[in-house]
Amino acid sequence: MYEVRLTPLVENIIYDARFAFRMGRWSPGFTALAVLTLALGVGSTTAIFSVVKAVLLNQLPYRDPDRVVALAQVDSAAPDPDSVSGYVANEWRARTRSFESISLYGDGQRTLVERSEAEVLRGMRVSHDFFETLGVKMFLGRSFLAGEDGWPRAKVALLSHGLWTRRFGRDPHIVGRVLELSTQAYRVIGVLPPDFYPLRMSNPAEKPEIFMPLGEDPQGFGGNAIGRLKRGVAVDAARRELTGVMRELALEHPADFARDTPVRVEPLQDRLIGSIQPALLVLLCAAAFVLLIACANIANLLLARASARSKEMALRAALGGSGWRLARQLLTESLLLSLAGGAAGVLLAWQGTNALATLAPRELPRLDEIRMDTTVLLFGIGISLISGLLFGAIPAWRASRLDLNSSLKADSARMRGGLRSLLVIAEVTLAFVLVIGTGLLGKASCA
Repeated sequence: MYEVRLTPLVENIIYDARFAFRMGRWSPGFTALAVLTLALGVGSTTAIFSVVKAVLLNQLPYRDPDRVVALAQVDSAAPDPDSVSGYVANEWRARTRSFESISLYGDGQRTLVERSEAEVLRGMRVSHDFFETLGVKMFLGRSFLAGEDGWPRAKVALLSHGLWTRRFGRDPHIVGRVLELSTQAYRVIGVLPPDFYPLRMSNPAEKPEIFMPLGEDPQGFGGNAIGRLKRGVAVDAARRELTGVMRELALEHPADFARDTPVRVEPLQDRLIGSIQPALLVLLCAAAFVLLIACANIANLLLARASARSKEMALRAALGGSGWRLARQLLTESLLLSLAGGAAGVLLAWQGTNALATLAPRELPRLDEIRMDTTVLLFGIGISLISGLLFGAIPAWRASRLDLNSSLKADSARMRGGLRSLLVIAEVTLAFVLVIGTGLLGKASCA
């Protein structure tokens, strides 16, 4: 049999970990308080990060999402200042070279009658190339054809994957089936993929479940507009080109268009996020402040315990323990606490993430994507380890500079008391900033 031989460094680390575990068992009250404090800080920060990741950091589930932009012909006098008329959209398509496609979409509610059961379905009317602009492929069937997007509109429809599952039991023969929608017969031509993220409707809390052709309305009906940029075309270049087109239209039709009609071109993700980004970043900063306050609290507790263990440290130093050896022992204890607190914090974050996804307002974009995934889990573990280094650094630094001649004297205790006072001041300052920031956020949200 082979004997497993460990290096001295590994043996020392294992010894430090065992000793730290015994220290935790000998002082269960201190351990429980430190773990609970860190768990609250890690849990709140990780839960808020899961929301920030889903809403702000995850890319939209479309093909080359950075090339999909939201377009608007800004008219403050119009009922919907962000809408684009069908005529203007056609002129943009014909006169620009920056876009692969430009599509319109708008609300389109219908009442489904199936097996004598009526249900109001939130839906959208979209241009025939709408899903091509987004880069979405059908789960079943096909998308709309150009000939189905004329006037009068073709009676064809696409179903969301959720509606297909919920109302039709994932019927594989749904394509070609005729449904009664608001007393009219519509033929189902396709089902959208399960990961399709629909654009927000006029009521952001609603999610469309059925899609129909927009149709070229002779009265000039339009809707919200999106476009797919050609490769290598920047957003600013597309904006300049559309602005030039609007100047041309103003010269040709001065009664219908103002000379300086502004045009908005922005990445689709920025349009969907809207004004929610600053609020989420403020919440993440607030959670980080809570974590820092927790670290300061635990550092204070560790300093207090270090004062009580001054004789132990002095004895270990007298027996030959170096400053680095003593510091490593205290850092090991801190990291063990951080791992325990981090594990409890991740469990709290898992529950908190589910609660946030359930209780968050329906208007929050990408609400269905808020979950505890691998990235969020690694984030929680990472901030736990960083927190352990933060609150364990000061006691370890003090141990590495231990003076045997003065370690048991009163001035050493006063020095530790001075450090603890500084930590208390830091906690009060962080709490003050947290309260002020929360007040400003509440004021901004009510404005």
